[in-house]
Amino acid sequence: MNRLDETSTDRTVMTPAQAAEFLSISVKTLHRLRTQAENPLPARLIGPRSYRFLRDEVLDWMHREDARLRAAGEENG
Repeated sequence: MNRLDETSTDRTVMTPAQAAEFLSISVKTLHRLRTQAENPLPARLIGPRSYRFLRDEVLDWMHREDARLRAAGEENG
């Protein structure tokens, strides 16, 4: 099965470090994406300052972000 197969459901819980590694970005960038105004990366607050990320929600976010960026690119040129 393809890693990004949209028909699969993977409720794997990831720490910020794991989610950043999964996305091949830094933890700092992960937190910036989580707090951005448009299409924020979904996260679950599990304590006063602790977040976790669900793998399937991260994949869904990636698809939405890709579509958003493609649409913005088409508008600009």
